[in-house]
Amino acid sequence: MGMGGSGKTTLARTLYNDSLTKHFDTCAWITVSREYNIRVTLLTLLECLRKLTDKMHHESDDKLGEYVHKTLKGRRYLIVIDDMWDTWAWDLMRRFFPDDRNGSRIMLTTRELNVATYAASSLSNTHKMNPLDDDSSWELLVEKGFREVVCPNDMEGIGREIAKKLGGLQLAISVMGGLLSAFARTVEFWDLVEKNGFVKPLANNSSLEDAAKLYLKSLVDRNLLLVRRQESNGKVKTFSIHDLLRKLCQKESCEDKLLWSKKFDGENITEGVETMRRVSAHPSSLLCGSVLSSD
Repeated sequence: MGMGGSGKTTLARTLYNDSLTKHFDTCAWITVSREYNIRVTLLTLLECLRKLTDKMHHESDDKLGEYVHKTLKGRRYLIVIDDMWDTWAWDLMRRFFPDDRNGSRIMLTTRELNVATYAASSLSNTHKMNPLDDDSSWELLVEKGFREVVCPNDMEGIGREIAKKLGGLQLAISVMGGLLSAFARTVEFWDLVEKNGFVKPLANNSSLEDAAKLYLKSLVDRNLLLVRRQESNGKVKTFSIHDLLRKLCQKESCEDKLLWSKKFDGENITEGVETMRRVSAHPSSLLCGSVLSSD
């Protein structure tokens, strides 16, 4: 449990990708988020468990839940439920997970204290993610901003000021470190960032397609995007993005009149779109995850 950007998902992902997960017969990762939809969650879970079929898309929610329960029954499983917002959503989900007392585990991340406390009554432990202290913040910024390059001593002072302003939030520090790694590592530039939070765009002479691929790879390398699905040839099909970064991207793209996005609820959605270059309207059932396609 912890505030947004405190590193909950990163910690859960590290544990999920650890070799110790070989102890489990099957593993699955689902992201719930604030706009919870039980049907989307069950379909995603079945897809992670590699049991999803075309027929299941036409089944009732109760039937999908039966498929999940039957798939997990008698097996030692690890399920990560990322970004849970409400206790009622946990109540809806928990009934699909059989308790065979065989070492199965459910890992849940949340920003809400009441959700963590409520879930802890049926799970075993609660771990609170606290903001990083100044030294740990600086160490993370160096790790993300310099990689294997040694940080010059004359940049440490201004670098520590940048890290301190990020409030100990691992996500913010990782994002800043990733951005700084792409630019000149000079005191003058870092001083500009510290004072203005300003990062100018990179010059790139590549084609638009090549540049897009390069930027996507760079974002994945910095853990700003996560690979969600891949094709059989290894090509990335979809990426996922942290919801805080997604909201920031939406805000910036809307202000720059690049993209206007709205949940379609049957009401008029044309207001405010006249000057936008791109418009995206989504049914509410599709807004339960933040997924970017590479197509």
